Amino acid sequence: MVRHKHTASKTDTRGYTGSVSRDENRAAHGGVCEVETCACGYTRRTNVNGRHVEQGNWEPGADHRNAWKIRDYLREKGDMSLADIRDDLGLTEVDVDLAVQNGDVRFRELQDATGRFWLGLEGGR
Repeated sequence: MVRHKHTASKTDTRGYTGSVSRDENRAAHGGVCEVETCACGYTRRTNVNGRHVEQGNWEPGADHRNAWKIRDYLREKGDMSLADIRDDLGLTEVDVDLAVQNGDVRFRELQDATGRFWLGLEGGR
């Protein structure tokens, strides 16, 4: 099995919003937060203030978290329409599309007689 090593494929610089690590470095607070995104969708936040740095861990990005949220919802409810999933979980159409495309959870796409799209879990509940 080949292990994946996260590397930043994109970096966004944002304003400081709070600590990003259990090993807090207060001197790094108050500057900027660099948000790195790996090609696999995981993200890592790093606070930078001058030469002071506080680096967080790689964590699942929103696409992964939304996929898991949808998976848990479908396990409980069974096959559901995309509209119901969006409304019940407070997600946008784009959120659902990205969650389905990331491949973290295998979904099966269904369409009913009226043309509405539904999602189910591959292999059932």
